[in-house]
Amino acid sequence: MVFFLFLWSSLVIEVTSSPFWRPCVRSTGTKTINASERFELPIPMQVGPPGARNHMAWSFTLNSKDIFFLIEFQPASNPEVREVVSDRQLYLWSYGMIEGSVPILRNGVFFLVWDNSYSYFTSKTVNYRIGLRKEDFGLPSSWQVNVNVGLLSFFLASSLASLSSTRL
Repeated sequence: MVFFLFLWSSLVIEVTSSPFWRPCVRSTGTKTINASERFELPIPMQVGPPGARNHMAWSFTLNSKDIFFLIEFQPASNPEVREVVSDRQLYLWSYGMIEGSVPILRNGVFFLVWDNSYSYFTSKTVNYRIGLRKEDFGLPSSWQVNVNVGLLSFFLASSLASLSSTRL
């Protein structure tokens, strides 16, 4: 059973790092956020074609200290509203690169917010990178999947045998 689970998780890792995901950089930059201030970076996004699963991907590093980070969304259909996508969370510079992504389910503007309002004396410098991650469902003709059916059958047979021998 363990072998089969390991094989399946390896397959999942292989698929997510395959050419299905195509990152497109939309914005990079560096911003110094003064003490007692916030920096909001608006990122307009639109839903892709039917069936596409696009994500807004982000990453950032801090030059020193710590800062609060959150993501808000303003739907195009109701510009007076801002929805919290990810709660305000404190990140330390020692974490290194901080990254994540959120699915684009509706047209609108994402606001990436770095909040230094709690700091009385220290400014913080953020290096950020924002992109659009596209997921394609069609396989490119140059990309082929080769499955060793004999090896897969062996793992399945071993898994079933270990399951049947562990029954009481």
